[in-house]
Amino acid sequence: MSPHTDALHIIQRHPDTGGGVAMAKLVLSLWNSYHRFAMSEILLPLDPDLTRIALAMVSDYAVRGETQELLDAGSWVYDNYPGLVEISTAQHHAYAEVMQRREDERQRQAEAEEEEENRKYRERRARAKPMHCNWCQQQTVHVPVAGEDWWRCDGCGEERQ
Repeated sequence: MSPHTDALHIIQRHPDTGGGVAMAKLVLSLWNSYHRFAMSEILLPLDPDLTRIALAMVSDYAVRGETQELLDAGSWVYDNYPGLVEISTAQHHAYAEVMQRREDERQRQAEAEEEEENRKYRERRARAKPMHCNWCQQQTVHVPVAGEDWWRCDGCGEERQ
């Protein structure tokens, strides 16, 4: 018998105990990462025997991946523990919201940095002087880069001192 089947039997025999609920959380977490719970939350209420089964489940999952026994146990827990599903869904949405806010903030920061670089370039461009570029052989505008010693050709992009 697989550890996932053992866990399902424990969950079914002890549905409202701390150990049964913790095992249900582990089954959901392995069954679908959308419904993940923290290992500390899962392991804390387990006695040594249930801890052994929980670790065997994790080990089996690491070696064999998703098995039919895990799929069966996960489906049963999903159908019979709507409260855990609701909690895990809320956690998933909260996590996704935080990650989206962080991504939005990174995007705003990148846009602000790009705008600052553009502003600095526009300031340097205002101080540019017409020159003949030896590289592209065109009459162009050379824009100062990093002070007045380095110039970049606005036509070909060559930098020179």
